[in-house]
Amino acid sequence: MKRRLALFALMSAAFCCSVQTAFAQSQTGHEQTLSDSTRKVSLEQVQRVAGQLMAPCCWSGTADAHTSQIAYDMRVQIREALAQGKSTEEILQAYVEMYGERILAKPTKSGFNLLAWLLPFVALVVGGFAMWRFLHRNTAPVKAPIATTEANDPYLQRVEKELKEFEA
Repeated sequence: MKRRLALFALMSAAFCCSVQTAFAQSQTGHEQTLSDSTRKVSLEQVQRVAGQLMAPCCWSGTADAHTSQIAYDMRVQIREALAQGKSTEEILQAYVEMYGERILAKPTKSGFNLLAWLLPFVALVVGGFAMWRFLHRNTAPVKAPIATTEANDPYLQRVEKELKEFEA
């Protein structure tokens, strides 16, 4: 029963994703090329630039795949800017000026944002060292027990003595 429920949930999620993708393609499908007097812009060019920008409606997805109206408007603006001959860097810079660096899908590799690039590697190294240290400290070789004979074990001698006294 649980297996069927999990399969149903998985298939439902796949269906919802395919419907959302089809909806997004239907919104952008008619944008294949925009003819300007000097330049044609393909959907791939627009998607490449929009993939570098976050959709500012909820900041949860990039503008190339997001289905909100503002993401659609961003794609139209990007297409128009590319048709006018602006470079990707100029378009990105214009959006950074409007929304701040938060609009970028990948943070810049400078200043405080450098932590977002370096911290995962530092955490991996520190975690690996801590794991290595923990394993080597807690796996000390086990010492073999000291072999004792009846002659030199005082407790065994005492037990033997008390047993003899008890039997007598």
